[in-house]
Amino acid sequence: MSKIETDLLWNPFARLSGWQSLLFGFIFMLITAVIGAYNNVAFDGALDIHLYSLSTWTGIAFMFADWAIVFLVMLLGVQLLKTEYRVIDLAGSLALARAPFLITAIFGFIATPLTLEQINNSVETPQLQQGTVIFMFIILACIAWNVAMTYNALKVTCQMKGKNLTLLVVLGLLIAEVITTFIKKAFLSDLIQ
Repeated sequence: MSKIETDLLWNPFARLSGWQSLLFGFIFMLITAVIGAYNNVAFDGALDIHLYSLSTWTGIAFMFADWAIVFLVMLLGVQLLKTEYRVIDLAGSLALARAPFLITAIFGFIATPLTLEQINNSVETPQLQQGTVIFMFIILACIAWNVAMTYNALKVTCQMKGKNLTLLVVLGLLIAEVITTFIKKAFLSDLIQ
């Protein structure tokens, strides 16, 4: 794999910024949400991915709400750290950092959401379990990739490095995850089918 290909996979922010990265990020997010809804994959938190049926519009709403919350938390963080940045670059790079979730949406078909009865009778569904276990590893890999891309997005966009960058990524994503989980449970639970 060439350096250009590696850069595009881990750090596309050096080549794409501003409106370009926002547009590509939104396209990836839209496609991810639509395929995810079709394959019963719900992106219902900053880093949350679950298997359950939801409408396409709900999937799109979750995806863009998650991005908006991550963006606002990171925006607050770079403001507090008094870092130089352009808002459009930050918004675009954080949208593009969600691109790895497309892989999760595509492979959602290998895992079928389990009902409580299927979980209790787990010996009767070995193929179902195999697909679910494989899918869990895909989810973990894509979340790790998303975190790495978020790290690189802030590194390039805000010219951050060191402890401040690491702290912002870790705390920012954790805070965004708590906020998205709270919002989903408090306000959006009736949207889930």
